Amino acid sequence: MALATLGINHQTASLDLREQIAFTQDSLDAALKELASLPNISEAMILSTCNRTELYLSHDTAEDIAQARDWLCHWHQIDQGSLRDALYWHADEAAVRHAIEVASGLDSMVPGEPEILGQFKQASRNAEQAGTLGGELHRLIQHTFSAAKKVRTLTEISRNPVSIAHVAVALTKQFFDQLQERRALVVGAGEAARLVARYLHDAGIGHLTIANRNLNRAQKLARELLAHAIPMSHIGHALEDADIVISSTGSPVPVLGKGIVEDAVRRRKHRPIYMVDLAVPRDIEPQIAHLSDVYLYTQEDLRQVVEKNLQSRENARREASAIIDQQVEEFARRTQSESAFALIRDYRDQAQQLRDETLEQAQQRLKRGRGPDETLEWLAHTLCNRLTHNPTQALNEAGQDNDHSLLDAARTLLKTRSPDS
Repeated sequence: MALATLGINHQTASLDLREQIAFTQDSLDAALKELASLPNISEAMILSTCNRTELYLSHDTAEDIAQARDWLCHWHQIDQGSLRDALYWHADEAAVRHAIEVASGLDSMVPGEPEILGQFKQASRNAEQAGTLGGELHRLIQHTFSAAKKVRTLTEISRNPVSIAHVAVALTKQFFDQLQERRALVVGAGEAARLVARYLHDAGIGHLTIANRNLNRAQKLARELLAHAIPMSHIGHALEDADIVISSTGSPVPVLGKGIVEDAVRRRKHRPIYMVDLAVPRDIEPQIAHLSDVYLYTQEDLRQVVEKNLQSRENARREASAIIDQQVEEFARRTQSESAFALIRDYRDQAQQLRDETLEQAQQRLKRGRGPDETLEWLAHTLCNRLTHNPTQALNEAGQDNDHSLLDAARTLLKTRSPDS
């Protein structure tokens, strides 16, 4: 059996195409079973996220890759031409390398992002529940998890955030040790604000408020994150309670002026406020940075952190590549060892079967009155012939076909001398 990965990702396909061949959670079970039922495909796993759709397969021949591609197009009812330039596939060791790079975050849009490892684990659980995960893919997945853990533990690839929204939230931990005891106000409900709100939620913020001119949008986001939504007209009261304020709106003028923030600081009795302005043009008046007990960061401040972290991740990527090289080699050695073990086991089983059959026949000869010496002679002769029959036949055919590689391997295996020695 061989291993293969077939798919598209953010590097090869547009968002529109990625959406077309994404699998919903509800469709995965049926898709996995149908994929694994294709001729010569014995095992299957599907990894489907917003940035990639990949099929992980255990199969027999190279033609099976084309079969899987055809199935993918048929399942999603799209023309093969749409996938021609976006589709990639990896076989055997290249498939192992790709799996580790994906699970480690090296192949992600944001290098080192942690979400992909959880998505990879969920994909393996889906395959296991569908009954399409066998020994080959199970070994690949377990080795992938182990290798990804080494990459994330031994390098800095996932330790420093590289998106401005992520950095904005990560820096809160420099001001507050226990986020579950803090209150945050997110101003805006666009993409950047949504990311910030989700990061705050995932970090365990104690109380989260979303403020937006369109209250319906704020309420929709708040429902997703078990947060509280308010209109912009209530922002003054929310500022009084907020330890963390992160703003990202599309307003052409500041939405937070010096006066309203100064009043909030006074009512807070000078408890510090961490503020981040992610908007361009600015949402927070620059003069607010001069207020006591206010720590204001702008996009430019955060961008410097992002650039530093990106350089750190590039260095970590090189370290990770060296680790992955070792892990791919280790997987190949284990696979070869398991293959040799299976061969040894089958050969010994065959020899023991010949021994048992020959011994039973010898015992029958004794019962029929044949002498012990004659029976022992017959046993030794017959067992020798039977054990050497298949190898002798193969060596004769190798000699006739001038197959020197097989003959040389047989000399090493049988520890016989070369005819020239």
